[in-house]
Amino acid sequence: MRRTRVAGHGLWSEGAPYMIDEDGNWTRSGHFHTVSGVGRGVCECGAASPVTNSSGGRKKWHAEHKAKVAP
Repeated sequence: MRRTRVAGHGLWSEGAPYMIDEDGNWTRSGHFHTVSGVGRGVCECGAASPVTNSSGGRKKWHAEHKAKVAP
């Protein structure tokens, strides 16, 4: 899949796993210095991927997300 830049649609922390905490804020899940682990990918626009086990899955979701919103 070709990498496409779309303004306002960057993937947070290169696909690191995020979860929503009890206060409704996005927080990194797993080890802070790695992109592996279970969690969601978060786009700068606020969209979030389904929970996945890998950064590869989150990056794939993000590529598909950008393809849907690209002009």
